[in-house]
Amino acid sequence: MKLWLLAFALIVLSDTAALACKVPRIKLLDNQTVTGSMFATSGRRCGIKVRSSRGTLSTAVVSNARNGTVVVSGASIAYTSRAGFVGDDEFTYARRGFNNLNQPVVRTVVVSVKVAPK
Repeated sequence: MKLWLLAFALIVLSDTAALACKVPRIKLLDNQTVTGSMFATSGRRCGIKVRSSRGTLSTAVVSNARNGTVVVSGASIAYTSRAGFVGDDEFTYARRGFNNLNQPVVRTVVVSVKVAPK
């Protein structure tokens, strides 16, 4: 039984490691915080493309990752874990802009990151 579990764990880690970067679509909501996820490989850059929305003024990191760095550049947000780090990490970013009625809104996203070995 233990050997089977170890083999299963290695297969899962191998499959995750093969995905250098995967970010499922994150649906943003006006003036609310939503949760998104990211699957990254240790020490490698993984990015989120921010689709432009009407009147977006800025995108900024609200809380940085504990085991990596987060950089906002134009319409993308890039996460890179510390070299050798494997495990869970998290960061938060916010987009400020306007809704369809030209009212100011903030869209906040908490990103849960699963970091796999190279």
